[in-house]
Amino acid sequence: FYSIVGDNPEHIKVGELIINEKNNNCNILNIKSIIKPELDYEHNNTQLIKSKYGGTKEFLRQLRDPYIIKDEKDIYILYTVCGEKGIAIVKIIL
Repeated sequence: FYSIVGDNPEHIKVGELIINEKNNNCNILNIKSIIKPELDYEHNNTQLIKSKYGGTKEFLRQLRDPYIIKDEKDIYILYTVCGEKGIAIVKIIL
C-alpha cells in the first residue's frame, strides 16, 4: 500500500512487491488504485493540484501515508487526508 508524490490527485494504491535478491532490485506488479479522495472530509471538491512532499497550510485533495493494521480477521488502512491535515481509517473488504 502506497501513494506517489506528484500524482494528481495523490491517492492510495496497492501492488504486489517482487524482490529479486540476485541483483537487489524490486518491481511492483498488479498495481491498483484503491482509495481516491471522494468524500467531503477528504476535500473531494477542492482544486486538483499536483502533490508535493511535506505538509501544507492549504486543504488539498490528497491522500497519503497509508499504514496497515491487521488483526485476526480484518485489515484496516489509516491514511492522511487534505494534504496531511487529518487522518482517516477504512476497513478493507476482501
